[in-house]
Amino acid sequence: MTFFLPFIQPHVILVESLVLNPNFKVMPMKKILYLLIFLLGSSASYGQSQIGMKIAGGISNIRAKDESVGPKFCYQIGVVLTDYFHKEFGFQLEVLYAVKGAESIDEPPVVFDFSYIEIPVLMKFKLTEIGQHKGRMNLNIGMYYGLKQTGEIKIQDRELYANGKEDSDYGLIIGGDLFLDKIVSLDGRLSYGFSKITKSGSYRNLGLVAGFSLYF
Repeated sequence: MTFFLPFIQPHVILVESLVLNPNFKVMPMKKILYLLIFLLGSSASYGQSQIGMKIAGGISNIRAKDESVGPKFCYQIGVVLTDYFHKEFGFQLEVLYAVKGAESIDEPPVVFDFSYIEIPVLMKFKLTEIGQHKGRMNLNIGMYYGLKQTGEIKIQDRELYANGKEDSDYGLIIGGDLFLDKIVSLDGRLSYGFSKITKSGSYRNLGLVAGFSLYF
């Protein structure tokens, strides 16, 4: 495990200093800019680093105890840094604008609409190489932290939990990706939120998305 620390530690320290800083939500765009500059600098630090743009879409839901509210379209867009520090292992850091939520099938429906600045941090494990262009398939496992930008829970025009929404979200990510070549990748992932999105109740985020990344 100590073999990976020199590669991972600088990234983790910076993410913690930005995301866990209590002033982060006061100036989110400035903090995000610092992080993007760091990503660009990191991409030149190692021979196997790449930075690119990502877009993804899928289905999100909200679970409450043993029940779920109902599926709703979700999407993500942002930047991604992939860093292969070993031929079998890699590290991926993303900064995404993520829109997610849920909608019940009741009449009238209860609608959850949330958006986050989301930072997934993933370990990548190579499963196999594919094709003549040295494509590769990876297993991705990690965590995400999201800072809420907007949040509404409504039934018709009446807002619920008006003053009772949490400012952040975090959870587990499990998925995989397929690099068709050095600049194009496809990925899919399941996200499972651990934190409550309201100060009362037990509502938590779920998501299943598929994405496309283009590297520079």
